[in-house]
Amino acid sequence: MNIKDFDPEEFDIDEELDIDPNALDVELLRQPTLFGFYGKLEAKAKKERDDTWEDLKVTRSRLIKEAWENPSVLPGGKANAQVVEAYYRDHKDHIAGKKAFNEAEYNLNLIGVAVAKVRERRYSMIEMVRQMGMEYFSGPDIPRNLGEEYQAYMENRSSKTRDKVKERMNNSRKRTRK
Repeated sequence: MNIKDFDPEEFDIDEELDIDPNALDVELLRQPTLFGFYGKLEAKAKKERDDTWEDLKVTRSRLIKEAWENPSVLPGGKANAQVVEAYYRDHKDHIAGKKAFNEAEYNLNLIGVAVAKVRERRYSMIEMVRQMGMEYFSGPDIPRNLGEEYQAYMENRSSKTRDKVKERMNNSRKRTRK
């Protein structure tokens, strides 16, 4: 994935980072690749954010220079600090640059969350391996299928979350109608 192709609306890292408890060896082998991928994506997102910040500063400087050199573009035709600041802040180029910077910052924050989740995934797998070594998982007389139990847990959690969100949205709609 390239940072230019990154779409925060379609960003669903949870599915990719799920741990299959029945294949911890494979999951542990996959971990460095995942960390490398998301680490590179984070570096690209930082560069994108920094580039948009520099573009914004250049746009700001250009607009300020333009306002001081040609006061006729300003309302009232006279230049002072407040009017020049209002001029560049209201200019469409500055607004577009600010939006691009905010979008780059948002993408960087989302990818930062992904990198943190990849780190947390590693710690979780190490703990699972440690618990298996202590035979923590061998307590019941009937063998457990951790994969099925985890899948059932995730489905139950997702449906509960959807129900809570739907209920809150309905409640907020009822409040706004009154």
